[in-house]
Amino acid sequence: MDRSWMRETTRSSERFQEGVEEFMRMAVKCVDVRGMTKCPCRDCANRYYHHIEMVEGHLYMNGFNPTYTRWIFHGEQYQFRVNTSSDMHIDTSEGIEEVDAVDELFDDVCMGTFLDANIGESSTAPGPTTDDHEQRSSFYRLWEDGLGEIYPGCKKISKIAFILKMLHIKTLCNVSNKAFDMFIELFKRALPDGETLPCSYREATRVRRDLGFGYEKIHACKNDCVLFWKEHADKVECPKCKTSRWSSGNGRKSNIPQKVLRYFPIKPRLQQLFMSKDTAEEMRWHKDKREDDGNTLRHPADSIVWKEFDKEYDWFASDPRNVRLGLASDGFNPFGNMSTTYSIWPVILTPYNLPPWRCMKAPNLILSLLIPGPSAPGNDIDVYLRPLVDDLHELWNEGISTYDASRKETFQLHAALLWTINDFPAYANLSGWFTKGKLACPVCNKDASFRSLKYGHKTCYMGHRRWLPQGHEWRKRKELFDGNEEHRLAPEELSSDQLLQQLMHVRDVQFGKSTPKRKRVAIELNWKKKSIFFKLPYWSGLKLRHNLDVMHIEKNICDSVLGTLMNIDGKTKDTANARQDLMEMGIRNELHLQRNGATASMPLAKYTLTRDERRSLCEWLKGVKFPDGYASNISRCVNKVPGKISGMKSHDCHVFLQRLLPVAIRRCLTPEIRTTLTELSTFFKQLCARTLKVDVLKQMKDDIVLILCKLEKIFPPAFFDIMIHLAVHLPREAELAGPVQFRWMYPIERTLGKYKKYVRNRARPEGSIVECYLADECLTFCSRYLRGIETRWNREERNVDGGVEETNQQFDVFSQRVRAFGAPKYITLDDKAFARARCEHYHMIEREGGPDIEKRHETNFECWFRKHLYNSGHNAKNGSNKLYDLACGPDRQLRSYRSCIVNGVRYHTKEYAQNHTTQNCGIIVQGEHNTSMIEYYGELKNILELRYPGPNFVYLFECDWWETGSEEGIQTDQEFTIVNTSRRWYESDPFILACQASQVFYLDDPKLGGNWKVVQKLINRNVYDIPTVLEGDNEEDDQGISDEVYQDRQCVGGNGVLVDEANVGDSTLLSRLDDATIAIDELYVQLDASMFINDNPSNEDHDTTSDDEEELSSTYEDTDSEHEQSFPSSTDIDTDSDYDMC
Repeated sequence: MDRSWMRETTRSSERFQEGVEEFMRMAVKCVDVRGMTKCPCRDCANRYYHHIEMVEGHLYMNGFNPTYTRWIFHGEQYQFRVNTSSDMHIDTSEGIEEVDAVDELFDDVCMGTFLDANIGESSTAPGPTTDDHEQRSSFYRLWEDGLGEIYPGCKKISKIAFILKMLHIKTLCNVSNKAFDMFIELFKRALPDGETLPCSYREATRVRRDLGFGYEKIHACKNDCVLFWKEHADKVECPKCKTSRWSSGNGRKSNIPQKVLRYFPIKPRLQQLFMSKDTAEEMRWHKDKREDDGNTLRHPADSIVWKEFDKEYDWFASDPRNVRLGLASDGFNPFGNMSTTYSIWPVILTPYNLPPWRCMKAPNLILSLLIPGPSAPGNDIDVYLRPLVDDLHELWNEGISTYDASRKETFQLHAALLWTINDFPAYANLSGWFTKGKLACPVCNKDASFRSLKYGHKTCYMGHRRWLPQGHEWRKRKELFDGNEEHRLAPEELSSDQLLQQLMHVRDVQFGKSTPKRKRVAIELNWKKKSIFFKLPYWSGLKLRHNLDVMHIEKNICDSVLGTLMNIDGKTKDTANARQDLMEMGIRNELHLQRNGATASMPLAKYTLTRDERRSLCEWLKGVKFPDGYASNISRCVNKVPGKISGMKSHDCHVFLQRLLPVAIRRCLTPEIRTTLTELSTFFKQLCARTLKVDVLKQMKDDIVLILCKLEKIFPPAFFDIMIHLAVHLPREAELAGPVQFRWMYPIERTLGKYKKYVRNRARPEGSIVECYLADECLTFCSRYLRGIETRWNREERNVDGGVEETNQQFDVFSQRVRAFGAPKYITLDDKAFARARCEHYHMIEREGGPDIEKRHETNFECWFRKHLYNSGHNAKNGSNKLYDLACGPDRQLRSYRSCIVNGVRYHTKEYAQNHTTQNCGIIVQGEHNTSMIEYYGELKNILELRYPGPNFVYLFECDWWETGSEEGIQTDQEFTIVNTSRRWYESDPFILACQASQVFYLDDPKLGGNWKVVQKLINRNVYDIPTVLEGDNEEDDQGISDEVYQDRQCVGGNGVLVDEANVGDSTLLSRLDDATIAIDELYVQLDASMFINDNPSNEDHDTTSDDEEELSSTYEDTDSEHEQSFPSSTDIDTDSDYDMC
């Protein structure tokens, strides 16, 4: 269409008037309810809305914007046509390619970034201000240029869509900048003359900058004293340490800053959450679509912290679009070299308004700060957090005007920070509470229970009997524990007023590495500073400000338990010094050192495995196989010959503690020790469940106390470092803040691993991370509008089943979501197997009795089925063609596969799985036996594809079923289900529909041996217990989370007090009866009673030592987060596990 009239300068000409009339006829159909639309005159350039009559006046007065040749804002459909041959008939439903929504992208960005373009005011509305004029100009130039053609005559794809897709492929496939430049050069040579592609990657990234994705560089003092920002912006040296702002030398003329903080402004990034219609709708999920039954925790919005926050600040809760945030930070070494000391600290924000399947996912994690190395900020992190906290303060008080694309309206967006997510060392940096020494527990605060070990040279944290009910028998049984009776009450939860009162005594803290370290006075307790987060008006009133990280707690507990059981050097807590501490405390005489002149030996404790037991456990662990995507190959960490286990990462420990440990110790250790460790495993399995029950959490608070008390009866005091103690507080935090999946470090560690891969220029690691992150952030946002390309929003998962939702739900047998893969085998179904596939008629013939059951079933089945359909009112005439196809029976020639994916779960046949390191053949299905529903266990033998008339397929699993109807075939032991795989069952009925199966995996039973296997049930990774209707009960998880902790040899008296009925003398002997000992070359610790410190806090002086002195009393191992050394290897990260580990 010729629109050259738009460039005419004589607006009174007949041609110009006809063109305006043509435009107005189209634009009048696109006005909003106010009669307003965007004005395309030269001055407004589609940036401002005016009444339709005023738009016409503007066109005559100011002229028509000559670059607006496609009237996409006024009703013209902008689509690229597909080149088709004129003599071919093309089906319009399949022949037209899906068009990229680039115009929608520009419109959303324009409306969300330049809000005055949508204010709906008259022509007197102010135009762009001086500050954002350059940004507006760049954006509109990109808009006008981007909708152009790649080369003259190209109608398939616009220039901007092509560039975005190329950049998207580069980001997803990790293509280097050099390779991108080479591709661009090749395309420019291949395209016709007149092509308009950018010349290089650097020029292509202009798209990112023009769309508004950027960051700020803020110079910092080399010693972390201050930021050269705001009041210090013009200074050339640090006002505290007088260090120059600039680095010297290298012959450079320009000033180079010593240290640069990268700040990614949070305000525009929160606005971007509402620019896209899909994301804007999801940001209201917690209010519009979440069901709250008062007893179930599925999301942080179900938690006490969230609800009390809404109750106190009802104005904030009145708009569900106001954002709740979590803040996470941790350090990593970008070089991955243990000999190189370098630590970068990203600060990451996660919005909690999103549904559970979006929360804590990589596309929704916002990098807000990148604190540079080479040294970790430590206690000075508050200096770097200031820009973020200032913005959070403004977002709370004033908010920011934001455009909601889903509702086509502008609202005032506010944001609040709910809590931080961090490991325990970072807990100290963010909270200000020093997490080492005698008062290391931030929850117990000044009322912590500690004991300094004379020979172990560390602080232990026992005294968990404080949490037992008053009058509990164990409170007086000093010989079972630390030699003292326990009369203290549990520490009280600190109120906000008490917290602020403590912080009033903290003296002014001077930040910076050049500032001399000071000693804390007794009244300061373990406070090092008043955190910068207290500048937020609501921060002190939160019930939970900093989370204890379950990931690292679980990792350290597993290391301590496994190291002590296996007697691993450097990991075991049962050392010669620990035995001498037992002597000093006067408890457990059977474990004291046995002296023989200048040497001594340690009696082998009952909780330590012998060499043969260690080798047997390692051999068992070497043969463990997990389902595909469940866990890493733990057998790589096992050395069978010496009987050692080493190198397990965080997720390995997660799986080992919850799944493997209770099974591995079934035939070793005493019943008391075995039961206690099994209860500890069950506790963490319950805690990590995706759905929590409030009443179960209350029971878990009592359970963990009993478990820790039992551990105190078993292990030496050196075992109880701070990480063991922190487990007592985890149920309360889950009750306050909801499921741990929204508050642990696994997603953050995965993100740090991704940032580590961004580093290509080792001379500038921070710059490499920033550039790659911005490219990823921009392309993740833009990919919502791209079509015909794989993006993060439409990419298929690894175990996609390829099924299509059927509109007719009456016939599910032909609509199974199954994807079989691999080369099939063609087999012919014999008469006997063919008959079993049609079991309903077969069972009817059996009930009738008589001879030749198989022959009668084979002969009469089709007639019986057709008659059955006719009598039921289903026939081909009334539309039930699927039933008729089924009545005709399957083709005897069928396909047999070794692998398939059903409902997102991967299955392998038993034969195929033997050659793999994974186990995907375990099957469980519920069925009826003797009028009662039971669970059938078995292994997948064959995958069959039956073809019926038409494009109809039925997938059957042929299984080997194991007998579960008698004690010879199945046994239960506490929480274990053990099946005998040598006893077959239902051999005449091996088939089930593929969609009926659920997956389990089996572990060899070390106790019963032979063919007995322990059943381990699974929950698929992408299954969420989110109700869609108000009616109906949700099915419980398979963890048995309502069971209380088993208390061995105890009963409940009439008054509800637990009474110990055990023989104390026999039950407390922890040495082995075979007189096994561990030789010690020499005793190098002096027996000096003056080194012993009493556990009575009333007689203990407050800790006034310096931070350097308290470093010696560190009792936890942060093996996954090397804050100043290195970042863990990629195997330490939960890489897209396909299952929930609970």
